[in-house]
Amino acid sequence: MTFLKRTTLLIFLLLAGLIVFISLYEPVIEAPFREYFHHTPEGRVRIITTGDLSKPPIIFVHGSPGSWSNFEKLMSEMALDFYCVSYDRLGFGKSEKQGDFHALSVHVKTLKHVIDFVSKQKDEKKPVFIAGHSYGAPVAIQFGLEQSEKCQGLLLLGAAIDPSQEDLQWYNHLLTKPIARILVPKFIENSNDELIPLEHELKKQDLRALKIPCLVMHGQKDRLVPVQNAHYASEMIPEVKVRILADQGHFIPWSIPSEVAEEFKAFFLKP
Repeated sequence: MTFLKRTTLLIFLLLAGLIVFISLYEPVIEAPFREYFHHTPEGRVRIITTGDLSKPPIIFVHGSPGSWSNFEKLMSEMALDFYCVSYDRLGFGKSEKQGDFHALSVHVKTLKHVIDFVSKQKDEKKPVFIAGHSYGAPVAIQFGLEQSEKCQGLLLLGAAIDPSQEDLQWYNHLLTKPIARILVPKFIENSNDELIPLEHELKKQDLRALKIPCLVMHGQKDRLVPVQNAHYASEMIPEVKVRILADQGHFIPWSIPSEVAEEFKAFFLKP
């Protein structure tokens, strides 16, 4: 095995271990966080909220794999100014899927159900903000394309949105084999299944048709979702601010939550 191959394998194993740790991390749900279980046609969804119900709502959509807790620190930073809502996407955390859930369209349906849940809580149907990290970004974008009137703006963090950057790796193909699927946790299997069609699904998204403002923040050192995705957003999205974070990698929602929160408020709560 060459040095390059050994190095690549080592980096992959380190990143895989970090992703597994983050995905398995399950904080105790206690005040000021509140836990709900919402039943939808696609499956039962766990929803976590914090903040003042009277404040503008922001919905957080995690990546692949992941869970609501990927935004725990960021929600705490934003809870004074927003009603913060995160949830486990179908197939992850404590959400339960029914049938096939790997298409973006299914995750958009679930997001709509979460937004309806929040609207009933607030007893109003005002537009919401949506924050998407990694795979969560194209879910947020698809909702914005389909129902722009229900969305005030998008926060896209480490966003996987450029189809040219979604080449499948050897481990993606390996995890389609029955023997490999037996050896990995279910959430890894679920993650791989939704990542395989992502390039094709991104090609169908016309970002030039987005009619809502977007804030993009991306780590220059992101090894999982290359920074070229942020440049793609700058070229394709009509109303967008792109900020490249020189010293950051992929996990910016919990590595610099206060900086993300301040950037978001400065962009979307302008006087």
